[in-house]
Amino acid sequence: MDPSTKDVILERIQSLEEALKCKICSNLLKDPVVIQKCGHSSCKQCSVRHKSSSCPVCDIPVTTRDALDDRPLRELIVQLQLLRHLVQEGECAAAAFFLGLEEVCLYFRNRILEFRDPLYGKDPAGEEDQRPPTLTSTPKPGRPARTLPTFTPSKKQQQTPVGRVGRKKLSPSTPHLNKKNHKGETLLHRTVIKGDMTRVRELLDQGAEVNTQDNNGWTPLHEASNHGHLELASLLLERGALPNVPSLKDLVTPLHDALLNHYQMDMAALLVSKGADPHARTSFGYTALDLCRSEEDKNRLAEACSPFIQGSTLPIHTQNKGSKVVLLPSNLDEGQKQQLAKCAALLQADLAEDFTEQVSHVVTSCDAEGNCTRTMKVLLGVLGGKWIMNFQWVEVCLEYGRRVDEEAFEAQGTKNQPSTQGPKRGRCNTQQKFPGLFCGLQFYLHGQFSPPTPSREELRNLITLGGGRILSREPRPQPTGSDEEREIPYHAVGTPLEHVPNVILYQDRPPRDTHLHEGGVCTSQAMWVVACISQFKLLPPQQTGSTEK
Repeated sequence: MDPSTKDVILERIQSLEEALKCKICSNLLKDPVVIQKCGHSSCKQCSVRHKSSSCPVCDIPVTTRDALDDRPLRELIVQLQLLRHLVQEGECAAAAFFLGLEEVCLYFRNRILEFRDPLYGKDPAGEEDQRPPTLTSTPKPGRPARTLPTFTPSKKQQQTPVGRVGRKKLSPSTPHLNKKNHKGETLLHRTVIKGDMTRVRELLDQGAEVNTQDNNGWTPLHEASNHGHLELASLLLERGALPNVPSLKDLVTPLHDALLNHYQMDMAALLVSKGADPHARTSFGYTALDLCRSEEDKNRLAEACSPFIQGSTLPIHTQNKGSKVVLLPSNLDEGQKQQLAKCAALLQADLAEDFTEQVSHVVTSCDAEGNCTRTMKVLLGVLGGKWIMNFQWVEVCLEYGRRVDEEAFEAQGTKNQPSTQGPKRGRCNTQQKFPGLFCGLQFYLHGQFSPPTPSREELRNLITLGGGRILSREPRPQPTGSDEEREIPYHAVGTPLEHVPNVILYQDRPPRDTHLHEGGVCTSQAMWVVACISQFKLLPPQQTGSTEK
């Protein structure tokens, strides 16, 4: 076996072993047991010695019945140890075993990370629109222009458009660190641009927000990538910088930035090794692999990927434990509302009557499977990335006299779309600072809307909160072969809406009693919006009441 190949394999095996260490004894899991409520694992003996009524990892209340032997995990650990032995002994026959390195990686990636993020492992992006972007804008003063490639020898590369973002609420503990100037830049942004490593480290130690965005959606990691500050980028990633945050209008990630500006392959390889997604697309459909200038560079990015690194870059909800808790009841009876008030007093939380940006938890009653009634508050909460909590969470908080971990009590779906993990997908989408569900889509509301369909105003609120736009005029299909450049809706990649940014919503019948799905325009019943939100995914349009064109 080639020494370099052997080193790479051993490095990957070591990363697997690190991910499979017990959180109590810090050794490789031995006779692993898994806690059903949260999915965390530990050694059987460590679990017995823990002598606590809570999970040793996330501190969620559990009983002895919640811990089960994880036989598949135990068997795979044995196979992993065998694989290490074979590689260290120099036997290339390891690939012939029924469970090779690739299978081990794939199994563990899905087995371990599924509890941390339902979006991880989603289908890869489909074929992109190969036409070059045409929109231009003036870049921010004091920074290099970010450009998108045209892939056409006769055309020059065009600058990408930029957008605006609202200001984030300042942390009360460090207001001076996270205060923004007229460009939306914090002190951390400006220090990263200057390349001052010592000062950046000081700001992070003092509590500066590492994932804050300026008015264009750039994070400090974007700035480090754009200006080629490799060591600063590494430091930011170590301190929790999210590697896949897209800018606002053009959806450029730090990885795109590294390749679009001075073609920094070292920076790109670093980002990919820390979880940057090489398949993430800009608003015009380009991935980092599309931006690579050679097959050698594509292979370098592929080799830098790790099946475990991406999970470590995902935000853990416990990071927000210090934030203000604001509880919003939904579909609760009077007795439950009284208990919720007691819980609010216990947690020193506020109670809200209506949905606002400040709401952190929407508390609702669920059935035995954890599915809740689909109310407007729940829909707004899913779009806003809030916790959609089973009322059992309130009861357990009161029982234990403290705030318990939310994840085990998160609603699994709605009764109309049960067990779809829509609430969790919506929350993780917001935690990772991804665009809203309807980002890149434009909607025209046709006709009148009456119950059970949400009202026109409610539809407007849902679409706007989800990042969509409302059209005042009915969109017309564009002719086939039109030169007009269409942006790809962020969450529509790989769906029937990938190249259909305009949606006409109706209740009973579409305009002129004709369905459309051509020229960038489609028609759909208005309840399709509600179904998409419930699952937090763009579903195929629902079309009834007339003939399809």
